[in-house]
Amino acid sequence: MRESIWKLLFVICFIFLFSFWQTEQVQAESKPTKLYTGEEDYVLEGLIDQKQFYYDIPTEKISGNNNFVLHIRYSDLLLKDSTVTIALDGEPVKSVTINPKKTEMEIDVPLRGEMLERGFHQVTVSFYGELAAEMCTNEENPANWMTILADSHFNLHVDKDLKDRDNMLVDYPYPFVQMDGSDASSTVIVLPDDASEKVMSAALKLTGYINSQTGEQESVDIMFESDVEKQVNKLDAHMIVIGEVDTFSSIVDGMIQTAEADVKKDHLLVKNEIISLPKGDRQVMFVLANDGETLSSLIPIITTDAYVDQLTGNEMEIKQLPTLPGQDRKDKVDFNSLSIPSMTLSGLESSSPYYFYDVPTYVDRKETSYLHLKLEVAETLRHESLASQRSGELVVMVNDVPHSVDLNELEEDSDGFFRLALPISSETIQQGDTMSIQFVGHGLKERDICVLPTDERWIYIDEASYIEFALKEDGTNEADFSSWPQPFISSEEGTNTLVVVPEKIDREMLKQTQIVMNELVTKNNMASMELVHTDNVTKEQLKDHHIIFIGDVRKWEALNDAESTLLQVDEEGVVNVYEHGFVAEGAKLVTSIQDSIWNDKHSLVIFTSVHPEEKEFVSSDIVHALSNEKLFANIVVETANTDIFSNEVALKDGSDIGKAPSEKSTEEPWMLFIFVGMFVIGLLIFIAVVRNRRKAMKE
Repeated sequence: MRESIWKLLFVICFIFLFSFWQTEQVQAESKPTKLYTGEEDYVLEGLIDQKQFYYDIPTEKISGNNNFVLHIRYSDLLLKDSTVTIALDGEPVKSVTINPKKTEMEIDVPLRGEMLERGFHQVTVSFYGELAAEMCTNEENPANWMTILADSHFNLHVDKDLKDRDNMLVDYPYPFVQMDGSDASSTVIVLPDDASEKVMSAALKLTGYINSQTGEQESVDIMFESDVEKQVNKLDAHMIVIGEVDTFSSIVDGMIQTAEADVKKDHLLVKNEIISLPKGDRQVMFVLANDGETLSSLIPIITTDAYVDQLTGNEMEIKQLPTLPGQDRKDKVDFNSLSIPSMTLSGLESSSPYYFYDVPTYVDRKETSYLHLKLEVAETLRHESLASQRSGELVVMVNDVPHSVDLNELEEDSDGFFRLALPISSETIQQGDTMSIQFVGHGLKERDICVLPTDERWIYIDEASYIEFALKEDGTNEADFSSWPQPFISSEEGTNTLVVVPEKIDREMLKQTQIVMNELVTKNNMASMELVHTDNVTKEQLKDHHIIFIGDVRKWEALNDAESTLLQVDEEGVVNVYEHGFVAEGAKLVTSIQDSIWNDKHSLVIFTSVHPEEKEFVSSDIVHALSNEKLFANIVVETANTDIFSNEVALKDGSDIGKAPSEKSTEEPWMLFIFVGMFVIGLLIFIAVVRNRRKAMKE
């Protein structure tokens, strides 16, 4: 009997061990790539409403079963005739009725053919909500709603076989940026051990570009050749090898020889190869030149979208960058330039899509801007009888801030159009680097719920409308961090930034520098940024550039000797944050902005530690605060508890700034718990059986 029990327990444990192992194997081999629709839920309101968003297919190597999973939650008052329709690239592909017995549904939409072609694709989710079966029911009351949940996603199966890949530059930056727009940690940038400052500058620009495609910070690792040699058996990443071709000497040099990478004088070679590592096949992109100057000057070929879009084949030799059209300073931007067409709002369609515009860095966001509208309005809308007590209204949403236009107060010009200037406050403009605009018409539908929507009441918005911005004066500097990362990046040519470090530029110092330089890669033109050590910087460079200093201020006499520097060091080596309202004992890092001490037409930013024993000088938390809080402060401090404070305002919940929950802790721990639980249960059963048998024998 006892032998049978032991056999039974062994079989149970074996089954659960095998099931656990098999589950992990299946997930590792066939887990699809997810493209998430967004970070927040989105509410649609009845009777009819819709939402548009986009997904990107960066490679043609898509195979297997691919689908879009729409997860929705809806009002429990909706009837079964309420519907959801999904259209891809303007073509309806699936319509379903909601289940009135539930309040949540998942809708699976297969993706085939043109839906999986390389490039951007548009998804439209349309909602029709019905609350009652009777005629003349007002379907547009607040109970008529449906929410698109943020965990809606695309499952795209990428062909993992790299050996047959061709035309790899067309797919760039894939696979160095993964399909879900994240996981850039699967990429390593490799430098020669004695990389020059020019090479390091090029590598930092490249990491900034890749991170700008992912939304992640510090996710691309920079390694030296000796690091790769030590970790080659553990390395599980695609690689970008960047440097002067003759400066590699060991394992990477062998890769270059195997790839037959022939670099011509004054040329930049970009070549892709598939290599076999102990962890499997990986793609390596060689970015090589004979000298650092050539590499630095031609690196925009893989860091500027206008050039990247033109890459083709597996390798290219670049001698000269194409000339891109310059961007003139414009205080007026018409709707044509914003890709906003002429449109008509009516009872049939009372709102427009969202339109987006990247605000140039030369715009003075501290001043009021104006939206100049050219309109036509239906007579039936403007001259409603007083008895109806209704009036038409146009609402312009700028960065989701409503700006109302009372149509009855407009005065008609001689050509039949109405023109007005709608002020947009500086606070609204400062909300982000990208401006969003949407137009919504009110009073366009009949109040009589038995009358179907018509186009009798309408508002026409002409594409000759435009936005007028205030422009910064030439030579003006930022006195605070409210416009960070300006003026160190610019929409215009000619803005140069020097990143100065006093420390040995090793792997750890590159990581800290990378945190800052990632912020300097934007949709605007990348500034002419260079990395230089304090021992090599010249007076001419300091005078002609904006300066970002990262490191120990105690090691650069030029800063300590200048009385005009905001951050001074006392006799004990502590930065004088206490003179600016901060407790020095609790402070860890500090950053400041001011006019450059070498040229007051340029700016100087310092990232340093408060105490001399600290080896960290900048963190993602403090840079995240500068980028997202738009602080009207010239000194910002991070404490040892990672709280962020400024000399204007203390940020609430600073300990959470810039941090994301670890995904490793959520990777299927429940399977292990089940196995342990079943083992314990089996053990208890065995003990109970043995005790009962002994008790029976005694009786």
